[in-house]
Amino acid sequence: MKLLTIIEKIKRFSNQDLALYLLIISSFLPFYLFLTLFVLYIILLAFTGKLKQVFKDLTQHPFLLAFIGFSFIVSMVAGNYIGAVISVGFVMYAIFFKYYQRRLTPDFFHIVLQTVLLLSIFAAGFAFLEHYEIVHKFNYTFLSPKMQVWHQNRAEVTFFNPNYYGIICCFCIMIGFYLLSITKSWFWKFIGAVAIGINLFGLSFTQNRTAFPAIICGAIIYLFTTIRSSKAFWLSIAAFGIGLMFLFSSDIGVRMGSFGSSMDERVSIWNAGMVLFKQNPWFGEGPLTYL
Repeated sequence: MKLLTIIEKIKRFSNQDLALYLLIISSFLPFYLFLTLFVLYIILLAFTGKLKQVFKDLTQHPFLLAFIGFSFIVSMVAGNYIGAVISVGFVMYAIFFKYYQRRLTPDFFHIVLQTVLLLSIFAAGFAFLEHYEIVHKFNYTFLSPKMQVWHQNRAEVTFFNPNYYGIICCFCIMIGFYLLSITKSWFWKFIGAVAIGINLFGLSFTQNRTAFPAIICGAIIYLFTTIRSSKAFWLSIAAFGIGLMFLFSSDIGVRMGSFGSSMDERVSIWNAGMVLFKQNPWFGEGPLTYL
């Protein structure tokens, strides 16, 4: 019944809100499809005249516009055309979030969060199938030969990289905590708890070493700042214990055991970044210089 209520609310969305809602949930599609829809959405907003007020709002953020302009100019001067495209992407994201703020209502916000949690459960299921090689990973080599699969046993779902999917899991876990703390519906409390647990499994399938310490700290801070009672203490202890269990489980533990050798790879990346920084320490060469 609760799901039917959401569907009824979605049916009552205006065309603008429905388009915005569909774009947000399309972020669970393969990333190239989402980016295509995102660009088309911004173009549609421009052609329908919906961006006039958004541009006025953006002029109230001169430092943001100056940073984006600086990023674009430096990238072009350095011949870093990928960086220039990324800078244009900054503008598009700024436009999107300003427009999103103008359309946002409490009801719309909660429906988006509830839908994202439900989709994250299906994503974690796909991560399980990926990790145990029951299904093949998405192949992006048709976009570029460099975009081959590098992480055979690490789940990435539709987000191209295990670390990116790990970030999505972290977001969904915190959304689950938020839903648990604000909703009075036992149905959505249950969904929130299930989503937290399942996204912890999804996170473990990414074998992301740094995500678990981050989500442990984030959960503890969130619980203490929102619940403010002895319940927060015990929930924090539970979050800490569950996080440690996943951190040193068989899957994660293998990568934790190779942490030292992996650090050598990280240090080489940092050294390469420092070399690039020394080449132009004052202005840089724009986003994604290392590519």
